[in-house]
This record gives sequence, C-alpha cells and structure tokens, in this order.
Amino acid sequence: MNLTYILLICYLCTLMFIAFKDNKTEDTNGFIIADRKVGILGFISSSAASFRDGGGIITAIGMGFIGGYCMYNFYIGCCLGFLFLAFFAPYARTVAEKKGYLTITEMIRDVIGPKTEKISSIITIIVYGLMLSVEFYVLGNLVHTLFGVSNLYSTWLVCLIVTAYVALGGYKTVIKTDILQFFIMLIPIVLLFFTPLKLQNVLDVQSLYRGQDVGGFVLMLIMGFLCVVSLGDFWQRIFSSKSAQTAKKSLLCTIFSFFLITVPMTFLGMSAIGLLPSSTTSDNALFEMLKNPVYPQFFGAFLTLIIVSVVMSSIDTFAYLTSSTIIKDFNLESKNNAHYMKMSRLITTAVLVIATLLSFYIEHVIAYIFAITGMITIIAPVFCLVGGGFIKKKNVALDIAISLSLLVTLCIGIYLMFTGFLFSSLSASLILPAISSVLVIVSLLYARYKTR
Repeated sequence: MNLTYILLICYLCTLMFIAFKDNKTEDTNGFIIADRKVGILGFISSSAASFRDGGGIITAIGMGFIGGYCMYNFYIGCCLGFLFLAFFAPYARTVAEKKGYLTITEMIRDVIGPKTEKISSIITIIVYGLMLSVEFYVLGNLVHTLFGVSNLYSTWLVCLIVTAYVALGGYKTVIKTDILQFFIMLIPIVLLFFTPLKLQNVLDVQSLYRGQDVGGFVLMLIMGFLCVVSLGDFWQRIFSSKSAQTAKKSLLCTIFSFFLITVPMTFLGMSAIGLLPSSTTSDNALFEMLKNPVYPQFFGAFLTLIIVSVVMSSIDTFAYLTSSTIIKDFNLESKNNAHYMKMSRLITTAVLVIATLLSFYIEHVIAYIFAITGMITIIAPVFCLVGGGFIKKKNVALDIAISLSLLVTLCIGIYLMFTGFLFSSLSASLILPAISSVLVIVSLLYARYKTR
C-alpha cells in the first residue's frame, strides 16, 4: 500500500470517528449552532479552510502557474471584506444571540421583511448548490487522476462517502473537523522545499498588475470584498462565536491565516512553470502536477491529502449552511429540535446528490467559479446593510422594493450565465452586484419617499 492510500485512509477514518462520536454525544443545540461557543481557533480555522475551497485551490495553483500573483488584488479585496465584517461583527453577534438567529437571512426577515428574506435565501441556496458541485468536480477528477476510475463512478463514490460523513455530524462537527483540516492545509509550506521553485518567479511582483489597467485592478479589489461579505457561512460563524469580541478578533486573525494557506499554494503553481505540458491550462495545472515525475512521490501523496482536506472542509460547511437556510427560511422546522436534526440530514443528503449531478456539467472550472462569484455577490448590498445595522426599522414598501430588486438581478444573472457572459472573466461578474447595488439604493429612496 503506497503513502497516498495510507494518508487518505487515516484522514477519512479520523473524520468518521469525529462524526460518529458527535452523533452519539451531541445535543440539538450543538448540532444546530455549536452551542454558540466557537472560539478563535475554531473560527479562523473554519473560515480560512472553507474559503480556500476546492475551486479556490485549483484557482490559486492554476493562476499561480499561468499568471503568478495575478489574483492577489482579488485576495487583498477579500481581506478588506474581513475587516468590514470584523468592524460590524459585535453588533451582528449580539443581535443574533438575542433573537436566536442561525443565518443572516433570518436577520433580514426581521429587519426588512419576509419577501426579501425568501429571495435572499433562494440566491444563497442556488449559489451554494453550485459551489458544492465544484467540490465534487474536484474530488471526482482527483480520484480519476490517481486511480484511473471513470469520472462517473469516482464522483458518485465520493458523494457516498461525503454524505455519510456530513449527514452524521452537525455544526459542532463542522468546526472540529475544520480545525484538523486547517492544519493539514499548512503542509504546502513544507512541500515547497521539495519543489523546483525558482526565485525569479517568486520575485516577479509585476505579475500582480501585468495586463491590467487601474480600473481592472480596482474592480478585482471590489469583487474580493463583495465575495467575502456576501458569503452566508461567514455570518453564521459570527453568530456561533463565543462572544462579540471573539468574532471580531477571529475575523482579524483570519486575514493572516488566509494568506498563510494561500501564498504557499500560489508558490506551488509557480514551481510548475516550464515543467508541465504546453497544453496545460489553469483548470488542469493541479492535476498535471500530480502526474509529473519531477515531483517526488511523497509530494503527490501529501498534495492529494491537502486537496481532499480542502474539499471536505468546504463541503460540510456549504452543505450545512444550505440545509439550515432551507429549513429556517422556508418554515420546515418544528418546535422539536430532534425533528430539526432529522430534517437537516435529509435535506443535506438531497443537496449533496443534486450537487453531484451538477458537477458532471462543469467544463471550464475557473470560469464556472467566476460565474458563481458574480451570482453570490447579488446579495452583498443587503447583507452589508442588515449585518452592519444600517437598516433597523422594518417597513412593507422597503421589503417589496428590495425583494423585486434582488429578483430582477437574479434573473439577469441567470440569463448572463446561460449566454456565457459570466464565464468570460471575474471582472465581468461585477455587473451583477453593480446592478443590485443601484436597485437597492433606489429601493431605499423609494421606501423613504413612501413613508413620508
């Protein structure tokens, strides 16, 4: 048995052990929101690990291979998003505990209204379903690359294993396993010493802005910011943290941990420059590295473990957030928390199966990720206004206006996705949050006029 098999078996057995243990001892409050006792380590591990998901690792390594630091203006924008969340986290955390919120969309319901809550939830469910499909795409292709199993069988095998693990545990299990996965994701720091990384590529800081004008650079910064503030799982971690100050400190620390796991992956991509076949693209650079004999065997084994860890960390977070959004925002819960747990597991399983089916239709994964990023940022203006406490007085006119704004933008986004426009570039995806922001501002002015 080679090292790859040993590492994967040990890792998967550890995950299943944690899930089984929590399944036997975890109460309903731990399953639903981790008892609202998530500390700094759990917060930053879960945040950084799930944000650097399967699509993220393909992007970091692939773009590092073809463009060096070309994605770092986007990453800097993400850090600005973490700063924004850190500033407003104490307010959001305090309100969430007082009102018993699990998701940001519940907060939207009480601050703006039920119509906006439903549209926001629909956007969240669609986007996280698409994000899950990327994770299954990555794992399915990984199994295919390593073991020669067809994509069809490998992806469904992955779905079976992942569903068994995710359905057993709750949110507390998600946090525990994310801590383990975060430390595994630090392994690339060590692997770099065994790669043919050239200093000239590391020092090529001009790649940060090469081929971009000032406008394009700024647009990528904005997109990174919007991407972070529009992700419901970050708000959910704020709600589940031990205290308001814990949430604030954790988000500030997440900036450091985010770069700690991102920079080594970029360098791994740079190490493959000039070594991979000329036909290699940013989409398949990661998988080509696994097959390249230039890298030692143990390198491929540990890189495989990192990929699996990254993907598993993201799947459990995305699946749990999707199921909790469906249950809480579409009134599928009951006063019996045990019923909530059963319903959550059932919906989680259905979501994972649907995401697996969607993964078979992905052709250009990074372009697909660009489109998803554009779709999720539709709700960024609403999340910022509600989570930051800028809207506090609920009125019917505002609820109708904002819900229509989001619905119109969502329809435009679906149309642009089917026409292929959203797949062209990350900056092209910025058109959706731009439309959404303008319509939300108009909605605020309209509501103010109606309430005079």
